[in-house]
Amino acid sequence: MSLLPRLEIRQTFAKIGVETKRAQLEIQQFMGEQSVRQESAKLDIHSPEGSLTIDSTRARDAYVLGGVFLLNSRIASESYKQSVEAIGKIAQKGNRLAAIHLNQNPIPEMAEEALFEQSHIKYAGEAGIDNVDISYQPQKPVIEIEMGEVIHQYIPRKPEIKYNKGMIEFYLRVKNQIHVKFHTVDKKV
Repeated sequence: MSLLPRLEIRQTFAKIGVETKRAQLEIQQFMGEQSVRQESAKLDIHSPEGSLTIDSTRARDAYVLGGVFLLNSRIASESYKQSVEAIGKIAQKGNRLAAIHLNQNPIPEMAEEALFEQSHIKYAGEAGIDNVDISYQPQKPVIEIEMGEVIHQYIPRKPEIKYNKGMIEFYLRVKNQIHVKFHTVDKKV
């Protein structure tokens, strides 16, 4: 029997394992403190008094309440007018008496007119519904505004940051191997 040599080689490849653990980042942010304060505004309004003028001179004059000087002035003025009218009437009476050629007797007529004639001196002024003059002059108000200040404060808080490192681990899962065997095989087979 003759034997044949036979060589058998078996190889196993190495296997590498990788295990990872992820890194973690935690951030926690707290609210900051904020305060807002506003001072009150100041408003000052000052209104000066207006000017009211009431002139009742014409009304007092109509009721003969204007005073002694005004009354004397009016009497003097009216006396002058009456004297001018009296001179005119005397001139008319003289013209009537001079007209003898008309065959009239004006003397009795003049006596009758003189009997009922009255002297009218106006002591009072003209009466009317608008004898009182009223005028009002308003004054503009003085407005002063002082703005209040806004005070704003903010205190920030730092964030809390935590970082957990990740990890990478390499290991050999399967070793690499080479098996070499030598066999003899029967030739007949």
